[in-house]
Amino acid sequence: MPPLPPDDEVLGKALDLGLVRRISRFVKPYAGRLGIALILGLLLSATRIAGPYLIKIAIDDALPHRDAAHLARLVGLLVTAALATWGLAYAQAKIISWVSLTLLFDLRMSLFCHLQSLSLDFYGRWESGRIVSRLTNDVETLYELVGSGTVSILTDLLTLVGIIVVMVRLDAHLAGLTFMLL
Repeated sequence: MPPLPPDDEVLGKALDLGLVRRISRFVKPYAGRLGIALILGLLLSATRIAGPYLIKIAIDDALPHRDAAHLARLVGLLVTAALATWGLAYAQAKIISWVSLTLLFDLRMSLFCHLQSLSLDFYGRWESGRIVSRLTNDVETLYELVGSGTVSILTDLLTLVGIIVVMVRLDAHLAGLTFMLL
């Protein structure tokens, strides 16, 4: 059996820009939908942050003054924020799922066509199990990256930045103490 190709030997290899370029041609047709998912993620971050802030207003303003009308408005806004969070998360998940599955299909079709164009000598040198394993595992890893990785990481990062901004605006001293603990 011939030796493993160089990329099979490297575990935990750093980001390969050549590989990113090759994969980006498959992702590029879906950039618009991924952009919409990112915008939905930004809105999702805002609605996630709105809930605790509305509760803060209710505790600090409406409850001490026994203002039932103000509390009712805040509860209405809190329910609206919760429904918006659910709706945005659902829409974002649907878009990401569609893009991920379509990308998975495109990638598998491209790989299948490439395998069909290879010579019989290639199949004589490489074990079929290794080829199938590379096809299924590597494509599934890419599916996971696009499906739950990139957009989710960006959405969570936006939420974290939003939480930090709100904390600093509410009470910079207390936020600083919290950051020191972290």
